[in-house]
This record gives sequence, C-alpha cells and structure tokens, in this order.
Amino acid sequence: MLDTQLAKTKYLAGNDTTIADIAVAAPMHLHKAQRLPLDQHQNLKRWLADIEKMPSWQKTQGESPRVHQPEITVSALKFEGK
Repeated sequence: MLDTQLAKTKYLAGNDTTIADIAVAAPMHLHKAQRLPLDQHQNLKRWLADIEKMPSWQKTQGESPRVHQPEITVSALKFEGK
C-alpha cells in the first residue's frame, strides 16, 4: 500500500513532508534489524532513504542503542558485560 502511494507522490501525503512521514518512518528506520523486505518495494526504499537524509531526522538519531543493530546480539552484549 505504501509503495503504491509513493509511486504517485514523493512523500506519503504529497510532495512535501508531513508528520505522517515521520510517524511511519520512526519504526521503519530500523529496517535492517527488523528484516523488512525493502528491496521488493523500490518506492518505499527511496522514500525512507530521503527521510533518513533529512537534517532534522539526522539530528534526532544520535548514536542508536547497540541492541538495535542487527550484527549485535543480546548475548554478545551480555558477554561484553553490558
């Protein structure tokens, strides 16, 4: 559904970003850890990349907690004494 909409518009509600884009992108930006199949949805992939490039988005990201990175497992964190 999102990919179809994003084939028509740059952002979810048109050609300008809105709170809808931020609300939907917030959980999706962890797509690698969530193993979301974005390669199957080129418009969605483009949209998310555009959102993640926004300076206002980047300011909110800082250093993500290590548990959200797919290459780090909870057991690895315990091993490191975290």
